[in-house]
Amino acid sequence: MSNIIKSLKHKISDASSFKTKEEVNKQIEDNINYYSVESEAAIKDHINDLDAEWDVESAVELNVAIASFSGLILAAAFNKKWLVVPALAAGFLARYALRGGSERMHFGGLRSRREIAREKYGLQEVVKKGVKRVEQF
Repeated sequence: MSNIIKSLKHKISDASSFKTKEEVNKQIEDNINYYSVESEAAIKDHINDLDAEWDVESAVELNVAIASFSGLILAAAFNKKWLVVPALAAGFLARYALRGGSERMHFGGLRSRREIAREKYGLQEVVKKGVKRVEQF
C-alpha cells in the first residue's frame, strides 16, 4: 500500500505548476520545441512519461472516492452524521462536471487529459515528420 501512495505522490509532484491556460499552452509548445531537437528515443521516453503523468481528472476522482469512502466508514463506525462527507463529495463532483471539469481548473499543478494528449500528439508529429520547430499545437 505504501508503494502505491509513494507512486501517487511521485506522479502528482512531477507535474509542473501552472496558473493559467496560456501558461499551460506555452509549456506544451516549449516542451515540444525542446524535444524536437532531441533523439527519437528521448522523445519516446518523454511520451511514456506523459502516459504516466497524473491528470486533474484522475486526482479529482481519487479525492472524491477517498472522501466518500471515509465518510461511509466513519458513519458506519461512529455516527450517521458522517454521511455528510460523501454527500459533499458528490456535490463537489457534480459541480466540477457542470462547470466543464478541468478546462476551468488547474489545481495542484496538474494538467487535463486533453492538455497532456496535445503534447503527446505534438511529439508524435515531431517523430513522424521530423519537425524541428513547432509554433502551435
